[in-house]
Amino acid sequence: MSFDLINIANQDESWALLPSDPEYGVKDVKVQEVYSLDFDYLKAESPVYGFIFASECREEELPNDFDEHDPAAEFIIYTTQIITNICGTLALLAVLFNVDIYRGELLESFLDFTKDFSPINRGMALGNSPTIRNIHHAYASSKHEGDCYTMDLDTDDLADSNQELTEAENYHYVSYIYKIGYIWELDGLKGRPIKLTACAEESWIDALKPILERRMNASNDEEIAFSLMAITHDPLSSKKEELRIYNDCLHQINQVKGLEKQEIQISMNEFFNTCPNNDISGSRIMQELWLATIWHQDYVIMEKTTELNSIKESLNCEINLAERDSQEATADILRQKFDYFAFLEQLFRVAHEKNVLEQCEEYTKVTHIPKRRGRKPNLDKQKRPYERKHAPKEKKSSAKQGVTEKITKGRRGRKPRSATVLA
Repeated sequence: MSFDLINIANQDESWALLPSDPEYGVKDVKVQEVYSLDFDYLKAESPVYGFIFASECREEELPNDFDEHDPAAEFIIYTTQIITNICGTLALLAVLFNVDIYRGELLESFLDFTKDFSPINRGMALGNSPTIRNIHHAYASSKHEGDCYTMDLDTDDLADSNQELTEAENYHYVSYIYKIGYIWELDGLKGRPIKLTACAEESWIDALKPILERRMNASNDEEIAFSLMAITHDPLSSKKEELRIYNDCLHQINQVKGLEKQEIQISMNEFFNTCPNNDISGSRIMQELWLATIWHQDYVIMEKTTELNSIKESLNCEINLAERDSQEATADILRQKFDYFAFLEQLFRVAHEKNVLEQCEEYTKVTHIPKRRGRKPNLDKQKRPYERKHAPKEKKSSAKQGVTEKITKGRRGRKPRSATVLA
């Protein structure tokens, strides 16, 4: 596959402003939101390929040794951000470029094409790629078109909208990965990868915690304006393969039950030679099941078959849950890609031609909307402090014996609650 480029000076479209969540043909990788720095649940989905931290863009001090040459940085595939509004896509690609995964034909072609490029030239090549830009824009659809339409209008009438747009543009995406013994920060605006700390690969996400905590604490106290995403291994395909192996094992054993020992031994050797993964959870049970079949131990065969079916049932539940999540994510992607702008534009145009909007306005004017019933005002609170202080106290009426009294006690900022007291 050849990698095509276009002249950036002749581009008619700018890159849309949106976080990147595209499909590049990468297999067995997923991106998920992280809501806590307790990464124990992520370790179960190992390997964790990297993290993307999104926060308000602010000036940061560079390391003291920033200008010094770092030989280890030559092993990092780094891309400088040249194009505006590409930081989300750039942060995702920064992780995918530096981990051992199946990237797909598109990204492999890009890496092969830019293998001898400098970070700046690689950033230019990324910005000039119409294929990657189209993937990015597929998730912009009507939002990008609406933003472009807004930019063509009179800015004096859109002061508030422009301010909101400016605030949205202040968010920036930074990647964190582990490679060659160090945690690296990949920020397309800093010019080169930043080496943070040395650690072991098994504990690198624990070593990343204090780094992320410092970044989170650097945010404003008034509002929480950051997001964290993890790029991890997607175990769905491996679970399906594991289930296929169990089904194949049970099927072959049923086929050779009545054969001689030597024939069963040959079938067992062929099965385990073709089995692509011996580290699956049911590997020991399958070996014991085959040995019991060779020696015609019917009770052991029944016991091990039950154990293997139990593993299959649990695995089926996990696969169904993962497929349901995948279907929901696919539905969200389709909703993101659909261009609602053209539909809404045509809807309001036809409604205007049929005078539907004017009829709705007249209907709203003549329709009686009942007033909302609220609480009666507390007249005592409306009195002056002197009047409240010297007002005569009313005698409290005691509840009769055996009668249930409802007492309502309200808390500030909360919905009042009712307590039942028996006299």
